[in-house]
Amino acid sequence: MARTSTVLALVGISVVASLATYAVYFDYKRRNDVAFRKQLSQLFSATAFVLDSQPRPSSAERQHKKVDKSVKLSASSSSGEASASPYDLKAALEEIRSEPLPSTVEAREKYFLDQLAVGEALIARGNPPFIYASLHTACS
Repeated sequence: MARTSTVLALVGISVVASLATYAVYFDYKRRNDVAFRKQLSQLFSATAFVLDSQPRPSSAERQHKKVDKSVKLSASSSSGEASASPYDLKAALEEIRSEPLPSTVEAREKYFLDQLAVGEALIARGNPPFIYASLHTACS
């Protein structure tokens, strides 16, 4: 009669061999069968929905949250200085757009460098002028 340890060893080997065979079969089906891949993606998307119970935010929503967070952070870090209102920003943008642009290449280069220097000076001043500086350098 066979000993118990021999039987358990044979059962263990057969279980491991069966799992390895199934893994190879599953990988083959996953790589080569389009219908199987679609079925798997549907299964995993349904499973993810059940586990999450809350839909994942889109990339636009995540970006919006990041912007809101940075605005709150910059508002809290400004030490008592008044922040710029949207009307101030629109007025600054209109002022920048209304400036006449030079016509020659040399004049454009000089204008660009002058505006860049003004933007960098505004950035160096601190938090509230930082918004104007970013508009100034972006629109130059």
